[in-house]
Amino acid sequence: QKKDTVQINKDQYRIAENFTGNKNQIIDLMKGPANFILTHQGEGKFEVRLMHPDGELIAVLADVTGNFTGKKKVDVPETRAYILDVKTDGVWSVYRE
Repeated sequence: QKKDTVQINKDQYRIAENFTGNKNQIIDLMKGPANFILTHQGEGKFEVRLMHPDGELIAVLADVTGNFTGKKKVDVPETRAYILDVKTDGVWSVYRE
């Protein structure tokens, strides 16, 4: 049986993007709509913010407690590097569709 390589690559990307605990990550985004898929495993707080490099808040992608899986659509104002600010004690992943 032939497998869809797009699905395989997407699954591999997901696995590669699992982290534990707090992290600030620089991500490059293009102007326009961006869909983010977020997952969190843990009992504590999970807060994810998308910010300009100067710290200006663009959007809160998640602000929950406990296990979470969700999707957030954001209108990216311009093509450039942004900061993904994650605060948690749990295991998490964030990726763009």
